[in-house]
Amino acid sequence: MDYFLLTGKITSKVELKSTDKKGKKIEYAYFTVLTDSRYKDKRGYYQRIWSWYNDARDLYQKNLKEGDHVRIEGYHSQNKQKETVFNATSVHLVSRPGTAQSENVEVQTNEKSEKNSEDENPLESEELTY
Repeated sequence: MDYFLLTGKITSKVELKSTDKKGKKIEYAYFTVLTDSRYKDKRGYYQRIWSWYNDARDLYQKNLKEGDHVRIEGYHSQNKQKETVFNATSVHLVSRPGTAQSENVEVQTNEKSEKNSEDENPLESEELTY
């Protein structure tokens, strides 16, 4: 597994889903981040960040908002289209626009939590739009 550490600005709503497109029960959260140049690919500097199961619920409950500047740690995987998928294991709020002071919001994941396999990845059947 390739691990990553990136910083960026959240550019979408943090979404929480409980089923995939086929109706299979699977909890996941995702959002889009405008990243620095190290992570540029065919989508430009925008990357979709995923979180799974209990970690997804924890992430969603932290109330991260569009415009928040975050630091994200996690690991890369690939989907069937050989695209890089960013899986978050820790998300830290660095700063929030309109606040005088940075907040320290952390989502620390449980190493033993279930991980989504390539076959179950909702990315496979979902067209990404930014």
